[in-house]
Amino acid sequence: FDDHWGSIPLDQETWRRELEYPGVRLDLSTMVIADDDVVAFSLVGMYPEDWEVTGRREAWIDRLGTVRHWRKQGLASALLTDAMHRIKAEGLDYVALGVDAESPTGALGLYVRSGFSELSRSVALTKPW
Repeated sequence: FDDHWGSIPLDQETWRRELEYPGVRLDLSTMVIADDDVVAFSLVGMYPEDWEVTGRREAWIDRLGTVRHWRKQGLASALLTDAMHRIKAEGLDYVALGVDAESPTGALGLYVRSGFSELSRSVALTKPW
């Protein structure tokens, strides 16, 4: 996530905790491995406690990433499609994700081409001292 706004490197312990976070569904998540390295992945979460509040039975694609030199080969698109099929097979009605609309990776375009539409927008503000 080096190219993602506000991203900081995650060490192995932080990744372990993220994978153990309540709601994470590793059975709906996928990795692409090349030469014994993870080069792309999707991480899916399901949070049923939110369904009544949102009015939607949905799962989230919490993270979707591709190592920089593996981009532009269709990996993110394939992982996104795979995640959507897995989520639909769970009987859910929606799939959701968040995106940095200004990401230089082209993530917003990928999501729009995949049929996602904007539900809400947020703005992060900062003030120097």
